[in-house]
Amino acid sequence: VMLAKSDEEDPNLYIDLGIAAESIMLSASENGIGSCIIRNFDRNFFSEILNDDTFSPRLVIALGYPAEISVAFDTKDGSDLKYFKDENGINNVPKLPLSAVWLKDMQ
Repeated sequence: VMLAKSDEEDPNLYIDLGIAAESIMLSASENGIGSCIIRNFDRNFFSEILNDDTFSPRLVIALGYPAEISVAFDTKDGSDLKYFKDENGINNVPKLPLSAVWLKDMQ
């Protein structure tokens, strides 16, 4: 559970929380742990556990070992972006190649 001061309303708060959450998730991934950021959760539940009005829960990061293997890969032509399982039960996740989304000339 990621906390912030209860009276903190800086517009950059969620940017900072997002950067911290991504760092946690990248570190988890390097260790074979899957993760998911959750912003829609029961805040009252966590506030009761904290029993402190100074801080309030802002994000939850779910962590766990994945039950399935997923592999991302660049599509050749970008036409088919549907996920599929191969004969070994591996989830294949096609992505557009960087060349298809990179802005080469912004003039």
